[in-house]
Amino acid sequence: MDEKIPRMSLSNALYAIRSSGMRVSSRAVPDAVIGHDGPSLISAKPEDFLGRGGRFEKEVKGFVPRDGQLKLAKDVAKAISDGTLLIAEAGTGTGKTYAYLLPALLSGKCTVISTASKALQDQLINKDLPRLSALLRSGSVKYMALKGFGNYLCIKRLIDRCDKLNVPSGEMGIDGAIQGQLSLPDDGADQKRSAEYKTIARLVAIKVAAEREINDGTQNCSFAEINSLFPQDVVSEFNCDRNQCSGHKCPYRDRCFALAARRKAINCNVLVINHALFFADAQIDDPFESQKPCIMLPKYKAIVFDEAHELPEAGRNHLGEEVSYRGLRQLCEVLNQVVKQNPELDLNETSKGTARVMEAAKALTPFLRKKGDGTHDFFEYRFDDYDENEKDPLHVYKVQNDEFRNLMAELYLKIKALSKHVEDIKAADDEALGSILGQVKEALHAIGGLMTLNSPDSELRGGYVGSVAVSAHGFTMRLTPLEISGFMGQYLKKCASSSIGVVMTSATLSVAGEFGKFRRDIGAPSEGTLELRVDSPFDYASHAALLVSRGFPDPSDRNRDDRIFDELDPVIRATDGGIFYLTTSVSALERATQILTARYGMERLILAQNQGQLSNTRLLEEFRRNGRAILIGTSSFWAGVDVQGRALSLVIIDKLPFAAPGDPVNRARCNLYDSKAGKSKAHFMGISVPEAVIELRQGVGRLIRHENDRGALVICDPRIVSKSYGAVFMRSLPPVKIFSKVSELKSFISVIPGSEISK
Repeated sequence: MDEKIPRMSLSNALYAIRSSGMRVSSRAVPDAVIGHDGPSLISAKPEDFLGRGGRFEKEVKGFVPRDGQLKLAKDVAKAISDGTLLIAEAGTGTGKTYAYLLPALLSGKCTVISTASKALQDQLINKDLPRLSALLRSGSVKYMALKGFGNYLCIKRLIDRCDKLNVPSGEMGIDGAIQGQLSLPDDGADQKRSAEYKTIARLVAIKVAAEREINDGTQNCSFAEINSLFPQDVVSEFNCDRNQCSGHKCPYRDRCFALAARRKAINCNVLVINHALFFADAQIDDPFESQKPCIMLPKYKAIVFDEAHELPEAGRNHLGEEVSYRGLRQLCEVLNQVVKQNPELDLNETSKGTARVMEAAKALTPFLRKKGDGTHDFFEYRFDDYDENEKDPLHVYKVQNDEFRNLMAELYLKIKALSKHVEDIKAADDEALGSILGQVKEALHAIGGLMTLNSPDSELRGGYVGSVAVSAHGFTMRLTPLEISGFMGQYLKKCASSSIGVVMTSATLSVAGEFGKFRRDIGAPSEGTLELRVDSPFDYASHAALLVSRGFPDPSDRNRDDRIFDELDPVIRATDGGIFYLTTSVSALERATQILTARYGMERLILAQNQGQLSNTRLLEEFRRNGRAILIGTSSFWAGVDVQGRALSLVIIDKLPFAAPGDPVNRARCNLYDSKAGKSKAHFMGISVPEAVIELRQGVGRLIRHENDRGALVICDPRIVSKSYGAVFMRSLPPVKIFSKVSELKSFISVIPGSEISK
């Protein structure tokens, strides 16, 4: 890329690969896609399958041709064929996934699909691609999902634990554990140990099954991906963590699941990744030069960004850099471990260096906590004359806080001394210590960037913001870019010059029917970009209703939660199906959980995000299974959640989802926008309202997921009808029935099939 990017992000990605002994290849994927029945599919067109009288209508039970889906598929095919950019919004129920997968497969071009989450990756790989491949009878198409190293099972860590527990590891032909039948020791093992053995049994079964799949050349091999199957504490203990990787010294390196996944990925026709992996790869791979080797992704000729509305935030998160207490602790622990395994090195000297680093980090922590836990602007600590109301993104503060400066300087010097020590001993284990050295330098670079961010000659000044997240567990200091338009703009320009087709699609890209905000965010060129909006085929006017009212309590009302539930009680009791209550903050989630449990806990199952032992996936499973539960969720449940039928009949949204005004990144982005616009508060209609609209549309989109779904929506924020900007929100919502009285919504719910009153 031509644009300057933080070195830490680049080296972070590079060392993640090098530390695991990643192989590289310059092999490009063949373009031809040949079906089992012989003829090439390249000459076929989307209408041959999706159109009226097409193969899908003839062969797929229940398939109904949709004009919107076919129009989208044709435009995707054109973008891939011409090597141009398509920005497409496809309403819920359009059939968006097939509309971009089908042209990708028909094109015969190597295609990368980038999604917003690992869960969506799994859906594409386990459901959509196998089904579509079977329908096309294109068995020769190679497809897979690729995830970060930390998602895969580490063979060495698992076998080491099995040896310690003296249980079968699936080695040497011992595969009885594939049935999950590891016997517990006959010594009265307690419940905790029993759970541990069951976990090990599952991991061994996954290992054995994945090795068998790899040996058999199974198309949809899992490569022992465990991140989606286990709690995070289990994943972190057994995954391919780069900090724990032995690299070339690992006795199981040739069988490493993470490396096997990457080797297969380079030879795939269709590769499914997530946005985080895209940004990591975009800094180390070069898809535009055919002679340069592939490191992570194949030389693709088309790329589709699904859930593209999440690209800007994903880019800001992954193009920044950070240093944290936890990261430093892990780094020091791994360094001590590597040195301990090399008898020729002086462990005592290394231990002294790592101890000094952690002492400096510990000394910094209580100072940071003086301003309270939460997220703060870095300058709030750095300068005594910091003013959170300062709007000029180029303002230079002059009164530095000497105590903070000294603490940061001490941490920097201790890390620098450790860097020098690692460099001196690096020859003893070039791979492992080289990886550690890179991470140490990343920490130095992050601190250096943060401490010079306000300097007049800093290249990052005005375009980046420093933030500090503080808790009882330590701190995380981040340097975050305010925009990704420059980075993505360069990427899209190179795609165009290399004839790489780019498709960006989502159900929520527009604001009041316009794409301007999204185009600015991703740096889309003003010319040569095709735009398309396809409305949902669902009959919202008959199947859904929305309650909005000036009578709802103001967001500043301390008693608003009780007042809301007092007002909505008739609707909640009349709803026989499941209910989502979506909040905009963790504190609101906690208050709502207490109130809803007290009011309805004896009548309904109450499920709350992060309030128990269940993961989000398990919460959703319980919600679907119960059919009448109330699920209280925050950000994770506003998007990407699919519950069809009676199990979700009512969605209640507590407030319009404006970003927290005190968030340092949000505040800096707004100030930068105002500065460029030359107008105070221009950001409100330029950033705040559009982004809240997109978030609200995502939340509203949870209700109707199928053409037969019925349900009701409630937005408990009077501003949507009392403020002038509320019209932007209303114009952006589906064409549902609008009610202003609870009694009207109750009557609507009462005639929904299966409702309590209609029985």
